[in-house]
Amino acid sequence: MKKKILSAVLALCLAFGSAAALPQSAVVESTSVTASADSTATSGKCGDNLSWTLKNGVLTISGTGDMYGALHYGDTYNSMPFFKNKSIKSVVVKTGVTWICDHAFYGCTNLTSVSIPGTVEYIGSFAFTDCSKLKKLTIENGVKEIDENAFQRCSGLTSLTIPGSVKKIGVEAFYGCTGLTSVNLQNGVTSLGYSSFGNCDNLNSVTIPKTVNSIGRNAFEGTKWLKNQQKKNPLVVVNGILVDAATCSGNVVIPNSVKSIGENAFAYCEGLTGVTIPNSVTNIGDSAFIYCENLKSITIPKSVDSLGADTFFMCTNLTSVTIQNGVKTIGEVAFNKCTNLKSISIPSSVTSFGYGAFTGTKWLENKQKQNPLVVVNGILIDGTKCSGKVTIPNNVTSIGDGAFNNNENLTSVTIPNGVTTIGQNAFFFCSNLTNVIIPRSVTSIETYAFSICPNLKSVTICSSFVDFGINVFSYINTLVTIYGIKGTVVEEYAKSEDYKFVALNVTEPKTVRFAGKDRSETATLISNANKSGMYKTANTVVIATGFDFHDALAAVPLASAYNAPLLLADRDNLSQKTLAEIKRLKAKNVIVVASTNAKDNNGNKAAIGANVYNQLKGYKVTKLVGSSYYETAKKVAAQLKTKTKKNPTSVFITTDKNYADALSASPVAAILGAPILYVDPKATLNATTKNYLASVKKSVQNVYIVGGVNAVSKSVEKSVLSVLGKKSVTRFAGNDRYDTCVLINKSFAKNLTGKSVCIAKGYNFPDALAGGVLAAKNKAPLFLADKLDAKATISKTQSSYLKSKNPNKLYIFGGETAVPKALVKTIAKACV
Repeated sequence: MKKKILSAVLALCLAFGSAAALPQSAVVESTSVTASADSTATSGKCGDNLSWTLKNGVLTISGTGDMYGALHYGDTYNSMPFFKNKSIKSVVVKTGVTWICDHAFYGCTNLTSVSIPGTVEYIGSFAFTDCSKLKKLTIENGVKEIDENAFQRCSGLTSLTIPGSVKKIGVEAFYGCTGLTSVNLQNGVTSLGYSSFGNCDNLNSVTIPKTVNSIGRNAFEGTKWLKNQQKKNPLVVVNGILVDAATCSGNVVIPNSVKSIGENAFAYCEGLTGVTIPNSVTNIGDSAFIYCENLKSITIPKSVDSLGADTFFMCTNLTSVTIQNGVKTIGEVAFNKCTNLKSISIPSSVTSFGYGAFTGTKWLENKQKQNPLVVVNGILIDGTKCSGKVTIPNNVTSIGDGAFNNNENLTSVTIPNGVTTIGQNAFFFCSNLTNVIIPRSVTSIETYAFSICPNLKSVTICSSFVDFGINVFSYINTLVTIYGIKGTVVEEYAKSEDYKFVALNVTEPKTVRFAGKDRSETATLISNANKSGMYKTANTVVIATGFDFHDALAAVPLASAYNAPLLLADRDNLSQKTLAEIKRLKAKNVIVVASTNAKDNNGNKAAIGANVYNQLKGYKVTKLVGSSYYETAKKVAAQLKTKTKKNPTSVFITTDKNYADALSASPVAAILGAPILYVDPKATLNATTKNYLASVKKSVQNVYIVGGVNAVSKSVEKSVLSVLGKKSVTRFAGNDRYDTCVLINKSFAKNLTGKSVCIAKGYNFPDALAGGVLAAKNKAPLFLADKLDAKATISKTQSSYLKSKNPNKLYIFGGETAVPKALVKTIAKACV
């Protein structure tokens, strides 16, 4: 279905700089429209398969398909034979016509009646604007949309029925129809655009069906109907939408029946001093409280998903705002010019900020004094006060819309790997910015991100896949050079925009493999400084069995806290190479982590026995021995507290039946100083773990559940929360262990900032047991991998993560049987 095609208009908001500063080519002049050059014609074509005849003032359009639009010819509106045609008194559109084009009957001032059949899906914008004598309008069922301004200022209309097939009535569709007294919207209509019936002064009767779920701002402004509703109740609610509250005053309590606060609902309500928003409200529309100058404080409940644009613009006496955890989006200019706003509580749930959301507030001014780079929840929302060469901190994951807008003092910027998005107008009009390096982690550069940066000479884009918005580098130096990876979308983009492209010299990361003759020797190689640079000496070493994963993985955070290597025991024995490594490290203390019920994959006993302790004579030995994996993990957690002298703020909960989830999480747990606790996926929460959680209830803020419901059931999760109370809970559950591993690594990117990646086999644990400590020491993610086929391919999810990480070194745990050369090569290639 061919719909309207409107010419693109460059609308650069004043919030992004003075219009006077725009280049000449960016200034759009208004287009004048004139009457048809041939108003005497009586027949012709008005579409590929449409014809028209005009006889005795009756215009008949017949055939099939769409009408021609003005832009069909690429010229102005005077190409349309009906435009401002005063000879037309009646329009009959025959069945078969599918679109009445934009401006089709604009200014036909003698038109009195129109009949539109159900085959017409769209009535175009301005199609009947200023048909001031139009009195009879018949719209049959089948029409889907009445576009913006379609019947604007048709003052002769007195009554109107819109069939239920019309889902959307556009912006100002019937604006200024001053003769209109009644409107019947039939069941099925869903959306009314802003001012759709605005300034219909005499509109007194309106029937709105329950199907209407979206009502734009000022949809009924100036109508008698709205005034009557306001007299009944100053809170005008339609189908759960608070449409109008402009006549309210004092402290207003919104009823629980309201699900949405509509656009402009309280706009310019000077009498409003306070408002209580119930948890039934899920959305607050654009400009809902704009210019409520006497509103002093507001609490946004957790039920609200988003705040629209301009929501509280110019609420100059607003001093405090509390946004409860659950709100996700704060729209552009939402609190702009709230000059006395000092206190804003922003929860971690907010992940999107529109440009200029807090510009002109005392809150932002105070933040800028503390640090000119204002970061909230990983989003850099403001850098307009920065100057010179700026380095964005590593905790930033997104550069927000308009973050550096109009910053003439910025000369260069260093963006850290970890940033994924550069928002709209982020560096708009940074007139002295000369060069930018965009890291591999960036996957989206949005509209006008670097527009009007006239001195920008070079842009280096290290990523191989980027989603480019519109006019990302528009109106900048035509000699700009884009550096990128050859054969990628970056090269395609540069060439499509006529920028010079230079290919980057890309090298694969170096690899270091730790492969002993057995698992214990691999652990000693990981420990040895000559191989990995891990430890020259160590005052303490941690020992666990290498034939059962539970104790070793639970010990990773403990070993990290002691800055100690994790070494592995053979079956009730320490190898000579392990003993030699302890001696080389000049260790004095040994911590043995041992569950007496430990068993290997075949069910054989794997517990550390008396012989190991005999071999450790001469060292100070601390035994963390439990009768179960749960008890041992609890003892490890207690020892972790002893070492760090504080209770944990985070805990990791994982299954005791599989090692993969705990293996993926172990480096992060070590970095956070968080214990790893085991649960039985098919049983209730064990008493040992339950008692430990109760003991740290006050300190724990974050609970990380690693694995899907088959690994940690919903009932176990519920039991954990019943002990800890209301905490932040995050579950990492991918389609498989590899997806789960990537989810963990991406979620903790701000912690895993090292330039290396540790690679371990996904379906066998021994070689990787000691690797978690090395990964934590290097702040590196542990990456599980197995070849998917003979070509040693990896999944797209894995490949995408490696590209975004772009490591300079790969640590491989295990020999070629565990991690083949072909797989390492595939991983290395995916990193560039």
